[in-house]
Amino acid sequence: MAPSFTAFCQRQRRFRRLTDFIGASLDEDELCLGDLADIACLSPAQLMRLYRARTGEGPMQTVRRLRLQRACDQLRLDQHVSVTQIAFAAGYDSNAAFSHAFKRQFGIAPSQIRLQQTDAAPPPLRLERLAERKVWQFRYAGAYGDNAYYKARLAWLCLAAGSRRWRGWRSNDRDHPFTETASQRVELCHFVPLALHPQPIAEADLVTHAGGLYAVVELNPANRSQYMATLAQRVHDELHCRLGEGPSLEQDLQVRDFHPPQERRIALHVPVSPLGSLRR
Repeated sequence: MAPSFTAFCQRQRRFRRLTDFIGASLDEDELCLGDLADIACLSPAQLMRLYRARTGEGPMQTVRRLRLQRACDQLRLDQHVSVTQIAFAAGYDSNAAFSHAFKRQFGIAPSQIRLQQTDAAPPPLRLERLAERKVWQFRYAGAYGDNAYYKARLAWLCLAAGSRRWRGWRSNDRDHPFTETASQRVELCHFVPLALHPQPIAEADLVTHAGGLYAVVELNPANRSQYMATLAQRVHDELHCRLGEGPSLEQDLQVRDFHPPQERRIALHVPVSPLGSLRR
């Protein structure tokens, strides 16, 4: 049985607050399960049970994994910081303990990672054609910070109707396509394709979205603006296309509230047309 909408939103807010805190607290030496339980307004036992059910690992495992991933990135990209400094920043008291945990996580020693240093590459870009499709949609116009209600409402309605495959889609107005500034006015739509949820969804409109050709990239949503700065040139050089007309689309690749900010992922779809094609 699905929880009430109020209980659903409360649960999502608690997990979002918790995962935001985890992502921002990797340098906290004394961070412990009790601290995380307090942030989530749960007992340690409740937190362990609920968090593991939704993520497949305990909250302190997430902390350790993120610290090791940050250490791995630092080893690859920064030759000026010693392995000892990186080990301490990851919460280990010795190089030996760090090396053991690192090798267990990545299957390779820290010293070998350092030999494989490379510049950070942009996320790969691909072409994808979306067919015309019917969708259940909530349209929203107003301050960006207030649109979360509609996304949560659609998610809850899908859950209440029995869907376990729901992942959010959003279409963005071209005038304000990639902002998450709370006060900025936006026009957007949260939607779910009818093919993923054939049952009627109360309160949502059934509409038809036109198909088209899109450049698609999977990235952290916080990196949208940085990515967009070079998108037109990459679309031209790599896909032999130009940016097209119409709104951009985003698909959540996981439930964001259950992932720390560093690991949140979307598939960003930007309309394009092949070079040499005529605009209609």
